Amino acid sequence: MSKSSLKILQVLDYFSRKLGGPVHNVYNLSKKLTEFGHEVTVCSTDFAFDGGYIGSDAGFHLQIFPCKGPFKYSPAMRGWLDKNIGSFDVVHGNNYWNYQNVIASAAARKISVPFILSPRGSLPIQMKSYAIKYLFDLFFGRKVLDRASIIVGTTEMEIDQILAKGQPLRKTSLIPNAVGLPPDNIDDPTHFKYKYGIPKNNEILLFLGRIHKIKGVDLLVKAFSAVAKKRSDLTLVIAGPEDWGINEVKDAICSEGLKERVVFTGPLYGKDKYTAYNSATIYILPSRYEIFGNTILEACACSTPVIITDRCGISPKIANIAGEVVRFDVTELSAAIEKLLSDKSLREKYGSNGRSLVEKKYTWDKVAKQFEDIYRKAIERR
Repeated sequence: MSKSSLKILQVLDYFSRKLGGPVHNVYNLSKKLTEFGHEVTVCSTDFAFDGGYIGSDAGFHLQIFPCKGPFKYSPAMRGWLDKNIGSFDVVHGNNYWNYQNVIASAAARKISVPFILSPRGSLPIQMKSYAIKYLFDLFFGRKVLDRASIIVGTTEMEIDQILAKGQPLRKTSLIPNAVGLPPDNIDDPTHFKYKYGIPKNNEILLFLGRIHKIKGVDLLVKAFSAVAKKRSDLTLVIAGPEDWGINEVKDAICSEGLKERVVFTGPLYGKDKYTAYNSATIYILPSRYEIFGNTILEACACSTPVIITDRCGISPKIANIAGEVVRFDVTELSAAIEKLLSDKSLREKYGSNGRSLVEKKYTWDKVAKQFEDIYRKAIERR
C-alpha cells in the first residue's frame, strides 16, 4: 500500500502524568506520529485527568469521557467508539486491565479495523486488586488478546508474558519504549542542590518515579542507610508522586535515622526532571517488577550511570554497559552503590555508554517509525 498518512486512534484508560510511564509513552508516540504527518486521536477517561499535560504543540486530538468503577466503565466512550471507529485506519489499545480495550477491540472487530495492543507491563497480576484482575482475565482479557492483530511487547520479558497467555509468536512484535533527550537549558547541579538544601559537596543518589511499593524504594532506603553509615557526603533524593507504600518508605527513613539525609522533591517534569538526573551521581531503580523502565533510559540520556535490579525488563541491555544490575537484595544493592561511588572512571564510562545507547536505539524518531511500520503491516493483513 502507499505511504499515505494514517488516521490512528490511541485508546488509554487514563491520561495523567502522575500515573506513570504508559501515559508518557502514548503522549510522546502520538506527538511524534503527528510530526510524521499522521492524524492521531487519543481517547481516554476523566480518571485523574491532567488537563495541563497536553501542550499546544502536541498536535493530536484528545477525547475525554466520564468513567466510574475499577475498570473505568464509560458508556459515553462506548457510544463514541461505535459511532466513530470506522473513520480510523488503525486502533491502538494501551494497558490491559481496563474496559476501554474491551469496547475498542470489539468495535474495531465489527468493521474489520485492525486493533493493536500494547500491554505496557500490565499482563501479570501484580501487587493489588488480585481478585478483580483475575475476573477480568477470565471473562474479558482473552477476548481482547484474541481480537488483537498484533500485540507489542517492550522487552523479551513481555514477549514471554504474551506467549504465556496463549498468543502465537506470529502475533507479537518487539518494540521498546523511547525517551526524549534532555533539553539544552537544564540547570546545573549547584542550582539543584541549593534549591533543595543539599550540601554543595554531597553526592546525590537519585530515585525518580512513582513512590509505589512495586518500585522498591523501601529496599533503596535500607541500602542507602548501610552506605551512609560509612560516608557523610551522601544525600538520597526521592522524586515523584506518592503512591501505595509511601508510609512504609517514610517509616523506614525514620527508623534508620535518615530524615536529615533524604530529600523528597515531589513530582518533577520536563526541565526539572532532567535537571535532577543531571545532578545525580547515580540513578537507582530497585524495582520489584518493571517491564521496561523509562526512567532508566532518561538517566542514560543525561549520561548518568544507573543501578537497577534484574527484575527490570531492560536490564540485559544495561548490565555492564550503562550501569550495574543486581538482584532485589539490600546487600547487593549497597555493594553496587559503594562500587560506583568509589570509581569515577567507571561512572564516566557507564554515563557515556548510556547516552550512546539511547541515541542509537531509543529515540522517539526510531521507535515511532517501528510503530508506523506495524500499523501498516496490520492494515495490509486485514
